[in-house]
Amino acid sequence: MIREAVEREVGNKPHAVMLIQRWNLQREDLDRAADSLGVARMSDQEWADLGFRRGREG
Repeated sequence: MIREAVEREVGNKPHAVMLIQRWNLQREDLDRAADSLGVARMSDQEWADLGFRRGREG
């Protein structure tokens, strides 16, 4: 159920960007969350496609 919710939210790019900004998430935060959930980390290209630079959001 959690994985489905994450996939649904990440699939909604504007919503994902809003959550990352609202929660002031850094790339490292997302990497730790992915590791904890046992899912693949976001690729550099996926991160760039969201409009953020490596590390801190742009």
